[in-house]
Amino acid sequence: MKIGILAPLKRELSKDTKGGRPRIVYNLAEGLVKRNHDVTVFGTGDSVISGKLISIIPKALFHLPQVENEFYRHLIYLSVMLEELRRHKGEFDVIHNHLYPEVLPLLVSGELPAPMVTTVHTQMTRELGDFFARYPKAYFAPISDRQKALYPELNYTKTVYNGIDETAFTFCGNPGSYLLFVGRIREFFTNEKGDKIDPKGVTDAIRVAQKAHVPLKIVGNVESYPFFEREIAPHLSDTIQFIGNPKSAEGNLTLDERVELYQGAKALLLPIHWEEPFGIVMIEALATGTPVVAYRMGAIPEVIAQGKTGFVVENEDEMVIAVGKLDSLNRADCRKSVEDRFTIKNMVEGYEDVYQTIAGRS
Repeated sequence: MKIGILAPLKRELSKDTKGGRPRIVYNLAEGLVKRNHDVTVFGTGDSVISGKLISIIPKALFHLPQVENEFYRHLIYLSVMLEELRRHKGEFDVIHNHLYPEVLPLLVSGELPAPMVTTVHTQMTRELGDFFARYPKAYFAPISDRQKALYPELNYTKTVYNGIDETAFTFCGNPGSYLLFVGRIREFFTNEKGDKIDPKGVTDAIRVAQKAHVPLKIVGNVESYPFFEREIAPHLSDTIQFIGNPKSAEGNLTLDERVELYQGAKALLLPIHWEEPFGIVMIEALATGTPVVAYRMGAIPEVIAQGKTGFVVENEDEMVIAVGKLDSLNRADCRKSVEDRFTIKNMVEGYEDVYQTIAGRS
């Protein structure tokens, strides 16, 4: 098939790319090429891929010098992508939209002879769903059943879970003694009830580790350094450690360093407070044999097998109790769950089915 892929512009696509969305798009594009599809990526000029590349911007936005208005620059290049898509509109059997934000390609989808399928890499909010509902002929490929359930009125394809290169995350059957948190670190936001919410839950993870008397290592892109100074730094000690440079919004750990941290952890803590559409860090941890203890939010129950590859809990106190039961889990079961369900091969084959279905309908 001739497949056009709309990639995000904040980061390049390459084997070393950072960020969950670009890693998924890179792995998908490479997997499709290996299966002899004709793949064209609309993305950044510094991307390194096996398929064809239509350069929209010379370098990823993260690698360009700062400007006074980042929003304007991003919007300009997003608009360039739409114009390039129009220019090449007759060249594809299907177009797969992974753009950040996902909404813009829908504006031109009606002009394209090929069907467009959109993978939404964020929480399916009411506002987002209401916008997508304006395009009843567009297709949406959910990355979890929970994402679909949050706004069921859209024209969905089958669910296709994210996949990783499991060979890059070597299994370890003998972990260390610490817990691990991996996630973005940003300011609280206030929900409709007026509650302050820590979406990724790093502050919860710190309290859980303290109550359980187990060391904790924290890894993440610090999107708000004042938040780090106020909510995290006062707790740092020999047992609560931040790994990396807290003043780097991009994160500075290599893949090998991340893998080593996963391998050494007793468990990955995921005390999230938002409707996580999937959660790539979960399957990265599981691939190394590390179980996951997480709140029952978003796609968590679809990924974690209760009492086998981790524990799905309701609150902080239950998470502390679950930490005390980690020795009852078999780390080999964690690894096998990724090999069975969350590989690049699984993901690519899932999207192949989606492409063939919607191309056939068109």
